Amino acid sequence: VVVVIAILAAITIVSYNGITNRANASASKSLASGVQKKAELFYAEKNIYPTQSELTSASVDTPFAVPSTTFASALPTATNGKTQVQYVTCGTPITGATIIYWGFNATDGTNGTDAGTKILTVGTVTGC
Repeated sequence: VVVVIAILAAITIVSYNGITNRANASASKSLASGVQKKAELFYAEKNIYPTQSELTSASVDTPFAVPSTTFASALPTATNGKTQVQYVTCGTPITGATIIYWGFNATDGTNGTDAGTKILTVGTVTGC
């Protein structure tokens, strides 16, 4: 009986870790996608891609307002990856931006366990 309980507990722990990693990966990608959509909304209204400060200083009643706590000053990590992204503009004038987020243990990388930073883009990011 004890051995069966130990086996079931081991299976549960492994499953829980996998579910947690997928949930964290989903949360971080969702945050990055939200920032990406807000940057595109800004572009649709103003015909130029925004800086980080333009997104954070926007009035809360505008569709492209983003809380300043969303942006990390350095690359996101596993510690802040669910709640923060890095936003880097490209070009002068700004022609696009990259949104860097933490991928946790997503399995969409070439080695099967691609934890680390991932990138979404808006606009043209050549030379970024």
